[in-house]
Amino acid sequence: MPRPCCSSPMTMISPPPATSRTPCPEASSMLRQLIKDLRLAPLRSALTGLSMLIGIVAVILAVLAGTIGKDYLVAINEQLYGRTPLVTVSMNSPRLSDADDFSRLADAIAAKNHETAIILNLDTDITFSPGTQSSGGIKGDVVATTPGYSSIYNLPMKSGRWYAGGERSTASIVVNLAAEQNLPKDSTAYAKTNQTTIATPFTVTGVVNDGRTDPTIYVNAQALTQYMRIVSRSATILWLDFPQLGKQRVRTVVEDILFDSIGGSVSGVQTIDNAQSYESVITVMQIAFGVCAILLLFVSAIGIVNIGLASLESRTHELLVRRALGATRASLIGLVIGSQLIIGLSVSLLAVAISACAVGALPAFLPSYSPLQPPAFPLAAAIAAVSAALATSIIGSLVPAIRAARLQPALALR
Repeated sequence: MPRPCCSSPMTMISPPPATSRTPCPEASSMLRQLIKDLRLAPLRSALTGLSMLIGIVAVILAVLAGTIGKDYLVAINEQLYGRTPLVTVSMNSPRLSDADDFSRLADAIAAKNHETAIILNLDTDITFSPGTQSSGGIKGDVVATTPGYSSIYNLPMKSGRWYAGGERSTASIVVNLAAEQNLPKDSTAYAKTNQTTIATPFTVTGVVNDGRTDPTIYVNAQALTQYMRIVSRSATILWLDFPQLGKQRVRTVVEDILFDSIGGSVSGVQTIDNAQSYESVITVMQIAFGVCAILLLFVSAIGIVNIGLASLESRTHELLVRRALGATRASLIGLVIGSQLIIGLSVSLLAVAISACAVGALPAFLPSYSPLQPPAFPLAAAIAAVSAALATSIIGSLVPAIRAARLQPALALR
């Protein structure tokens, strides 16, 4: 009987053990070599990094300074002359001194545009004093206006608040910084005219920074017509023209409101837009800061190239030995350029962090009632500066890298 052909027992063949693979061993080895190369010349690495750091921070701060200068000019202009585009309408009516008629007019105008204000041209001299027994009132300006005045002008509050539209029955005023010494917040000011002997008390609801050096008192015009006997036959309507209707259209709207409410006429319309007066200054300022930023970055690039060439001269023998031991030209180029890229990336992160801290610290130097808002971090400028710095690192290291690659190994034997 024939024997089976496979009489030996079956043996299981196990697969070869899986070998662990380290990701990108060449890249990891190259990175360690670059870091080791930087440690060999710490002074050279520090000088290169410092030059690049100064360039990046200077670019970001130069752009930031230009932005702050622009915002400051705009803020001061809005504080003194109002936001733009602003249309002023001069009107006349014999019924402005009546409390009900004036409130009707104010409500009708606010219904058409909530960013409006009415300033009464007072024919009666009003003086405010800290007490009823005061011999004389505070020397300064009195502005009788509606609550919308604070939306027309850039008026940051130092303390308290601006009077609201629903406070017609509350005699309230707001004073500026120059008048705060005599009329602080929550104090009582007593108003008199040359025709009255009994003073009318007004409560100071807030202190505002209006940019004026003379004492100025802003009184709620609706409460003024209700509590005091004043004479006013003309007024100025401030109309923030958004969307832009044009002064002729605004004139037509105001004439219709006067016809439907208290009567009267429009004597003049004017458009106030002071943006053109400082746009040229802003343009010149931004160009100047931009040129300074470019020059600083250019000087930084020259410094990087000089440091690279100087280090190449001192490392000639080392690079020749590397070349004689089998290092390729590509590896020498990668060594020189890679070292600069590591410095560039590290310094870029440090420069952005320093600039972000500087921008974050700026609000601490601005008073809470400053018309200038804290600037935002110039992200676009930071990206441009970092990109330019990295490009400078590559371009600035190309010349030393090419010279290193052209070294002949035979020179190492001399």
